[in-house]
Amino acid sequence: IQYMGPSKTFQLSGFGTPNEVSSNTNESKVNKGESSTAAYQMEQNYRSNQIEKQLGVILQRASQEMGETIESDAIDALVKAAFRTTYNKKYYDVTSDDFIYYPTVVAAMLDYSVFDDARNFYHGGEEFPLDYLSEMRSVAATMGSDESVDADYRENMSTDVKLDIQYMG
Repeated sequence: IQYMGPSKTFQLSGFGTPNEVSSNTNESKVNKGESSTAAYQMEQNYRSNQIEKQLGVILQRASQEMGETIESDAIDALVKAAFRTTYNKKYYDVTSDDFIYYPTVVAAMLDYSVFDDARNFYHGGEEFPLDYLSEMRSVAATMGSDESVDADYRENMSTDVKLDIQYMG
């Protein structure tokens, strides 16, 4: 992962720009898949793209707000944690004929789950830096929280997403 501070061009390999992030930050949709292997690959690519886009925007904005570069160890820990804690559940929405994947990176930052997991990857279990945590949560909060589907209903109708082990660090 390459990262440059707020005074230079922000760049994380494969991370999207702010304009590429969906306005619906709590749920994301994918049309029904074809074969199981193709669907699995499509699901993994979708998860990876969504995580990279949302996390890239959050890191960029947090770095700009703080006026300093976020250290690469913290970014690495967040990326690993995000791949373990986000977009790992899905449910089929019959009204839109789509699978909806959740929780998003924004939702995971707002409920601290991504930061709790990032601690496992950050300097051998040290606490994640409070200044990073607070600024990233602030940015995530401004990105919104649109609960369009009742959380209990969604949880009851969900299945786990088969996770690709290569991201589990």
